Amino acid sequence: MTRPVQLYCWHFMSYPYLPADFDERYETGWVTVPNRLWDAERSRGLYQEYIDQLAYADEIGFDGMVLNEHHQNIYGLMPSPNLIAAALSQRTKRGKIVILGNLLPLHLNPLRMAEEYAMLDNMSGGRLIAGFAPGSGPETFNYDVPSAPSREQFWEAVDLIHRAWTEDGPFAWEGRHYPLRYVNPWPRPTQQPHPPVWIPSSRSTETLVNIAKRGYCYFLSSRSHGSETAKSQAQFAKVLADQGGRFDPFRMGILMSAHVGETDSGGAGRGQGRRVVFPQELPQGTPAARRPHAHRGAGHSLHSPVRIPQLSEILRSHRAAPR
Repeated sequence: MTRPVQLYCWHFMSYPYLPADFDERYETGWVTVPNRLWDAERSRGLYQEYIDQLAYADEIGFDGMVLNEHHQNIYGLMPSPNLIAAALSQRTKRGKIVILGNLLPLHLNPLRMAEEYAMLDNMSGGRLIAGFAPGSGPETFNYDVPSAPSREQFWEAVDLIHRAWTEDGPFAWEGRHYPLRYVNPWPRPTQQPHPPVWIPSSRSTETLVNIAKRGYCYFLSSRSHGSETAKSQAQFAKVLADQGGRFDPFRMGILMSAHVGETDSGGAGRGQGRRVVFPQELPQGTPAARRPHAHRGAGHSLHSPVRIPQLSEILRSHRAAPR
């Protein structure tokens, strides 16, 4: 039986109250953007508003909600996505809660992440999708973490968490980066043997091999689509075959960006023929940083526009389809 595509709503929780001359006065929205620009009064209720939006995504039928971790920037106000996930565990009923993901080399001890994810899996009734990432350049730069050794550290942390979830404790972990006398986390996850694990990556063969041999899901962290997505799929399929497996489309996810508007023409007009410059615009039309650390992709035209009521109907039909 053919399974329908799974659709997830990703929220970056950007900062919407930048000054109108931000682009002229500031070189970047990462790391060095001065936090004096944070308006505490105008930002009251901002997180609640963003949580409401994600709860609405669950209500209208998205398969899940996606959160991620970023530090010291204007476009991702989630230095701890686990806090937002905890709120969503109580505000939503059906959709998966995807954290894509905790940046393991930036945390002191991965056992803490194993414990927090297990808590979230219990609090959500087994709806957690556990994402792990080593962190991009700006993130490791933020925390003064060397990028090269962080890769080895990252995979040790992933393996420690996996074993902590799947093996009875207490046991000792004799790791190079995380030597632990006792590994014995309480609680254990609701999902057995462990929550699904997603690992974001671009097209690093080393990362794909590590994902494949551990049985995890590969998330293509790129805004280039079409032929580039096909190349990534073929690359992952080859890696899986080399590991003795075969490609399953539900072991690979992609990020798609969409322009929306109050009308069909408004949404199409915003997106037609434009380059995707991330973040191109923050909520309420406020310009964002577009220079040193912006993520740039090729221009893409929109498909036929879809009204919000139509989208709701599509999602309801999708939710009712057999899995």
